[in-house]
Amino acid sequence: MPTPTPPSGATVTHLPLSKLESTAAAPATAAFGVADYLQLAGLSRRSVALTVRELGRPVGRILVESGQPRYAEDPLGKGESAFRRLVLREGVDVACEPLNATAPKNLNGSLEYLLIAAAQEADEQLRRTTRPLPFSGVHKAPLKALAHLKDPTRTSEATTPTTPAVGLAKASEESGVHGSKPSFPTAAPATPAPPAALRVEMVPIQALRELLNVFTEYFGPAARLVFKQHLAALGVTAQTLPRNELGMFLLELAKTIPSAHQQQEFMAKVQAYRTRSLL
Repeated sequence: MPTPTPPSGATVTHLPLSKLESTAAAPATAAFGVADYLQLAGLSRRSVALTVRELGRPVGRILVESGQPRYAEDPLGKGESAFRRLVLREGVDVACEPLNATAPKNLNGSLEYLLIAAAQEADEQLRRTTRPLPFSGVHKAPLKALAHLKDPTRTSEATTPTTPAVGLAKASEESGVHGSKPSFPTAAPATPAPPAALRVEMVPIQALRELLNVFTEYFGPAARLVFKQHLAALGVTAQTLPRNELGMFLLELAKTIPSAHQQQEFMAKVQAYRTRSLL
């Protein structure tokens, strides 16, 4: 009986790329984004063509040669600006195909440099935007607004509305009418007022920097961008992440690490840091 021969290198390369392509053909909630495919290509030093689609319509293309981005274009232009727009674009699918020809070049710099530049662009967009960020799960009021809420039941005596009984009694006294006073129901005693402001304890910014450094060890150069995207999905920034949401935030980050073993290592390391830092 003949011994089966292993598939050629080209076939082995084609199989995972086909799997990635079938994953990218899923709905807009696909697990992998543009930055994920770029990192996969960079780690394996593959030459691939990434076609970015929105609602089934192509909206851009990135060509990668030997793991390094070489060409990017979208309807607004070409080059590094198109690369940043495609990396930051949300709600898209990505089709990954082998690149068999030499790619034209309009990108300079390494994959790490280009992803860091895209992350900086994301920071600028967050600072410039004036609309509220989207929330994930249960609706939460903006934390800055909560920190300054005042108790609506605490009003000054000058603005306290007069009950009908008090108002009529005062009117009768001023008009000089004496005698039995009409009987009116008295106002119920006021309930104790809650605290004037709601205190929300935030994660220190230095602690988030340390956690980002740990995440970068396991995720790679796009860690900063993914970190920012997960903060935005919670409707917060690095300055307004509540302590009681830190655990869920770290679990969501861990899910983006490709290896299950590395996910466990990441969670063990951040848990040790939280214990030391009393987070």
